[in-house]
Amino acid sequence: MKLMSILVLIAIVVFQAYPQTQSKISGSKAVFKVLNVVDNYTSENQFMSPKEGQKYVAVEILLDNSKSTKAFSTPAMLIKLKDNQGQEYSIDMISAMIKPSFEGNADAGDITRGWIGYEIPEALSIDKLKIAYRGFGDKSDWIMLKKVVGSSK
Repeated sequence: MKLMSILVLIAIVVFQAYPQTQSKISGSKAVFKVLNVVDNYTSENQFMSPKEGQKYVAVEILLDNSKSTKAFSTPAMLIKLKDNQGQEYSIDMISAMIKPSFEGNADAGDITRGWIGYEIPEALSIDKLKIAYRGFGDKSDWIMLKKVVGSSK
């Protein structure tokens, strides 16, 4: 019994040290991964700025369809951001300005990646956010963004 308690404790420590940054998408062989997150993203386009009291968050996504024999396609609008209060956020127009933009299509045996952006309340800390693919019937698990923060895009 004592050994089981020690093993559970080790598993908890390892899980926290190596957090989940990917999730298989149900109903397919595709895997949804978060590669990088940029809090307070600033657009290079001088005419694109968040509304007062808001900020941009940019997320680099990878869609791995390398183990599938079927193409996988997802509109980026199905990738949702969610805060710790349950509020969901959809992609923002800023996504078109972040290059390379996430296209959401991966042929059979292929991998695709790109950036998407969200406009969220300025006071919202990204360590309270999670992201997931929420398709029509198929979906991924939620991935906490605080686990992958650290890009300088």
